[in-house]
Amino acid sequence: MNILGDNFVSLIGHITNKRFNTYDSGAVLFKCKLAVPTPPDYKRKQYINVGAWGQMAESLGVLSEGTYIKVQGHLEKSSYETTCRYCGGLSNTVWMEVLIDNFTILEK
Repeated sequence: MNILGDNFVSLIGHITNKRFNTYDSGAVLFKCKLAVPTPPDYKRKQYINVGAWGQMAESLGVLSEGTYIKVQGHLEKSSYETTCRYCGGLSNTVWMEVLIDNFTILEK
C-alpha cells in the first residue's frame, strides 16, 4: 500500500493582527493570525498564521478584526536566508502557515 498523504486544515477562530497588501505587480496578499480556542475549557487560544492570495485575499481583506470565521486550507512551508547580525554567517528562517482555500463567516 502506498500512502501519499493529505494536506488539509480546517480551523475556526477570530481574525487578529490583520494585514492586507497590494504589490506593484497587482498581486494581493491577506495575512492574519487566527485566534483558535483550545481544549479542555476553550479559554486559552492558539494564534495560527493564515494567509491568502488574489480574489480570496480581497474577500478576506474586507472583514474586521475579531470576525469569527471557519477556514479550510493547506499547510505551506516558507523560508528565507539572511546574514546573522552577530556572527555574520548565514541564517535560515523557516515557518509554516495555513494558506486559505475557502472560508465561511460564522455567528458566535
